[in-house]
Amino acid sequence: MVEQANARVSVAVAETRLQNVRFNAALNNMSQALCMVDGTGRLIVCNERFAAMFELPLGLTERGTLIQRIFDEAAPHDYERCLMVALIAENLRCARERCAGNFNREDALGRAIAVTQQLIEDGGWVATYEDITERKRGEARIAYLAHHDSLTALPNRLMLTQALEDALEKGVYFAVLFVDLDGFKSVNDALGHMTGDVLLEAIARRLEAGVPASSIAARLGGDEFAIMLPDAGLAEAEALARKVIATLADPFAVGAKTVVVGASIGIALAVGEQLTVGQLLRRADVALYAAKAAGRGRHVVWRPEIAVKGY
Repeated sequence: MVEQANARVSVAVAETRLQNVRFNAALNNMSQALCMVDGTGRLIVCNERFAAMFELPLGLTERGTLIQRIFDEAAPHDYERCLMVALIAENLRCARERCAGNFNREDALGRAIAVTQQLIEDGGWVATYEDITERKRGEARIAYLAHHDSLTALPNRLMLTQALEDALEKGVYFAVLFVDLDGFKSVNDALGHMTGDVLLEAIARRLEAGVPASSIAARLGGDEFAIMLPDAGLAEAEALARKVIATLADPFAVGAKTVVVGASIGIALAVGEQLTVGQLLRRADVALYAAKAAGRGRHVVWRPEIAVKGY
């Protein structure tokens, strides 16, 4: 009977060891970091990914270690550890308030961690930590590309439209300037699209440098650009138009070549009328065509009478 009991104990011990090996293998092959803390604030278990993610020494990851000790010893050494401090502080707050959930934290270097925390019955908690830095950067890149021109890096039509919608909703005064290059097609045809692209980038940089910091200079496509000038009336809009025309008339050095283009500008004002973005852009477009019809290298402000001339 004793031998049978000992045999059963041996089998149970062997099975327990095997289960522990399997548990540790599963725990340490997780892509996420994991930490489990009991109701007294002591570490029950964490995986290798948790220690590696926050560069913790072995002495801090032993069972029974106070999570507050990890918190204290991880603090003010570098950005990554400060991020961990922020994460554990939130873990502790959630544990005190008995609230579970998901949250993200990001440090000054752009490293981002996503946390999922669940409560356990004894007042403790278990949390997983996932490094989402690359995902966040990818999302930011996608958002950037959705709102910026791929060639010039200027805001695109979508970003401009959203800014105009916001301004119209707030009822602020502003001006929209449509800028169309004079002579760009000839340069593009004569020197090729690669030279044309280099020229467009140079034009974009001049526009950025020449407009007020509060304004938006955007590329609409091709050789068409637009400027949103906030807090502007007729005098400010016309002053900027003259400045842009003069700036873009100066020769551009494109490789070994010197290239000269010009610009025509149409101006529309949002100064009290109830306009939609579409109506405002249409007015700027009509004024631009009037400027080009009048001889190019000049600006025209939209007014009702030019709308019936067929531009």
